[in-house]
Amino acid sequence: QAFYAWGDSADGSKHFNTMDAAFQEIYANMLKFWIAFADVDGFRVQASGTVSADFAVYLSTQTRHYAATLGKEHFLVVGELFQA
Repeated sequence: QAFYAWGDSADGSKHFNTMDAAFQEIYANMLKFWIAFADVDGFRVQASGTVSADFAVYLSTQTRHYAATLGKEHFLVVGELFQA
């Protein structure tokens, strides 16, 4: 099923289908693991302009709420955005 989380771009490279709900959940759960395992206090999301808006909101909300359950009330999620 993980295959369906991928999409092809015009240049032939592979990209995540960030609008897929299953992918969003899997990715958020992976980050939650690292928050707990490595005591992470925040994430920097590179090229956040290339993901869907719903994924950005979902990921930010899920990771911040999870971090709060671990006592991290000031967990930080920063997205990088470039305009051409």
